[in-house]
Amino acid sequence: MNLTLRHIHPIPCFFYYTGAVAFCFLFQHPWFLLTSAAASLLLNAVQGSLRAKRKLFLFFIIMSLVTLLINPLLSHRGAHILFYFWDQPITLEAVIYGVFSAFTLFAVLSWFVSIQHVFSSDKILHLFGSVSPKGALLLSMALRSFPLLTKRFRQIAVVQRTKGVNVLEGSLRKRLNDGMKFVQLVLTWTLEEGLQTADSMKARGYGSGVRTQFWPYTWKKQDLFFTLIVVLAGLGCLSGWFFGLARFEVYPRLSGTMSLSYLEWAIYGCFFIYFTIPLLMEGVDLWKWRSSN
Repeated sequence: MNLTLRHIHPIPCFFYYTGAVAFCFLFQHPWFLLTSAAASLLLNAVQGSLRAKRKLFLFFIIMSLVTLLINPLLSHRGAHILFYFWDQPITLEAVIYGVFSAFTLFAVLSWFVSIQHVFSSDKILHLFGSVSPKGALLLSMALRSFPLLTKRFRQIAVVQRTKGVNVLEGSLRKRLNDGMKFVQLVLTWTLEEGLQTADSMKARGYGSGVRTQFWPYTWKKQDLFFTLIVVLAGLGCLSGWFFGLARFEVYPRLSGTMSLSYLEWAIYGCFFIYFTIPLLMEGVDLWKWRSSN
């Protein structure tokens, strides 16, 4: 029996990832942010995305650091002034809020990488095909566009180097012209394939009637168990947020604390279970696979 998220029914997987992204924004507390960021990073490592997309995660880290640095420079709210930079006050509240924003951004982007690993095109069509066939097809094409464009850009770059077109060599004007040629070729290729795909789907009658399922997903015991754990842990997190627990006040004056009350520790327990249950499932499945070989 496979316990990975790729073998769980698409419906509970969709609601799980929706809740994971939402909780990253709802719980702005250091312990919760560290847990969500660490869980997303470890899950991508177990799923193999961390090694396969090292440059992408490096880009996420750079974006998070930029967010951390920009917030104190743009926002000067707060009562605790650390120092002045170009006659502008740098406050402790703005720095801490920048750290929170950086961790939130990194966690959300990491969860979307895991979503891309778990959800294939047929799962997206299974979820949204009956509601909006055209919208489901558009969403599935959009999710595959970024890696596809990157792959095509590399293929075009290899061919164009033989003609002397290279964005890494020559003057600035030449590199800009070469870059525009690359973009033009990639967009032309993508638009041409998009028109062919649209004509092909139209010829097959896509969206003209009730759509049958390409992959008949059925509920299993592992799907029910996963759904039960996710619902219970998610309701525990939502109840804590609804009653204002685990809040870390930053603005207008820093008043948050790292310590948690007994009720807040209970909410954190639900939060921890919610974010680590897929990591445990993936880890157990990986351990079984390695032990059998």
